[in-house]
Amino acid sequence: MTQQDNLPAQKPRQSSRTAGGTAFFSTLMTIGAGGFAGANARYLASLWIQHQAGTAFPYDTLLINVTGCYVLGVFSSLLQRTAVSDTWRLLVAIGFLGGYTTFSTFELNLYTLVQKGNFVPALLYLLLSMALGFLAVYLGVVTVRLFFAHSRQ
Repeated sequence: MTQQDNLPAQKPRQSSRTAGGTAFFSTLMTIGAGGFAGANARYLASLWIQHQAGTAFPYDTLLINVTGCYVLGVFSSLLQRTAVSDTWRLLVAIGFLGGYTTFSTFELNLYTLVQKGNFVPALLYLLLSMALGFLAVYLGVVTVRLFFAHSRQ
């Protein structure tokens, strides 16, 4: 499930691929601009938070993820209540928040499951996301260690 799956569309979508792909390219540029801004916002916020709170605990990641969740919650609620163009959804929800954090999407997915009364799938999603996410980080570290161990020989 992606961010797009949880954010209400303002109108039925038509194919973004037009003659020459102009609309498709415009969509990619909109998402890219948001992603650029979000990634840089994350970097700058992380530097500031680390300067304020130190690095003994990942306060920066925690606060960035929590603020990303908050912004996605606010934005998705606004989308449900106002006539916001699809361009803003692409720019903010997919681009900016995708660059700022993807944890916000995880939390929105979890919230949606709970809101719909799907408590067992919500718990399963929570546990699998945490366990598999941790496992993926671990496997990534091991892969790099193995790669460098073999390249030294």
